[in-house]
Amino acid sequence: MRRILRSGIIVLAVAFAVATLLVAPEGALAGKGGGGKRGGGAGGKNPAAGMIPGKPGGKGGGKAGGGAAKAAAGKAIKRTHKVIKVAGAAVKKGGKGKAELRKAVVANRAARKAMRKGQGAAAAALALKGRQFARKALKANKAAVPAEEATDDAEETEAAEGAESSDTEEATAEAEKEVPSEEEVAEDVEVADAE
Repeated sequence: MRRILRSGIIVLAVAFAVATLLVAPEGALAGKGGGGKRGGGAGGKNPAAGMIPGKPGGKGGGKAGGGAAKAAAGKAIKRTHKVIKVAGAAVKKGGKGKAELRKAVVANRAARKAMRKGQGAAAAALALKGRQFARKALKANKAAVPAEEATDDAEETEAAEGAESSDTEEATAEAEKEVPSEEEVAEDVEVADAE
């Protein structure tokens, strides 16, 4: 009885191995291809993740706002917040660029709102706009932009392409109502840009 059971398990293991070889994408078992921490595509922990129809590479296909746009937008929002913090300190010290600083905070808050609504492209576009305003506030005070934030990431810029103007306008209008005056933003930018 044990021999039969053991033989059955061996047969199943061999069948599973053969089926895996037949179904796996080329290079997946050799550890080639993308992957990252979670898998996504051949070679990662989940080789099938990149095989969803309409979603090449597992990044979300179709209209901008897919998974890649959302990830890039999240990164853009965080980077913009860093520049806003630096600009806030410069404005507080130098006293210039308060309007630009407030516009940066409004745009970044609007980006967060768009992100919560699942509008990745709009969120990325708003975050980049906010970063531009923060850089202007830094320039007004003759302060240096942090080296790693001096230019926009190509991934963020690509994610912002195709943003619907109605989405960005709606999110901006909502954020505009929430962000305090220029003076209050300049006084405590951490509170103003927090949510």
